[in-house]
Amino acid sequence: MQLTIHQQSVLPAQDTSVASVISYAIHNHSSVPLIAELEISPNGIDFAKDSTLTIEPKTMKVAVPLRFLRWMRLTLSTAEGESGTADVYYQAQSLGSQEEEQ
Repeated sequence: MQLTIHQQSVLPAQDTSVASVISYAIHNHSSVPLIAELEISPNGIDFAKDSTLTIEPKTMKVAVPLRFLRWMRLTLSTAEGESGTADVYYQAQSLGSQEEEQ
């Protein structure tokens, strides 16, 4: 998903209840730094900050949660009066049940 950020953009919350590995890759296409805040929530309404990254211009970083709650979202922001563009990739992996070979 490509975003244009004007001071702050909040991405939709993701239900991460069945995921065992979760990450957001953020590629900053801007000439200004972006601040990425990973937020977690038990109910999809009330969010707490989990981690914060600074993504320098023309670079990519990966945000991985430090703690687990059912819901997660990413907030991207720029300095006041600045705007930027970024590609954001959400990826999750679940460990499913394995069938036994006979």
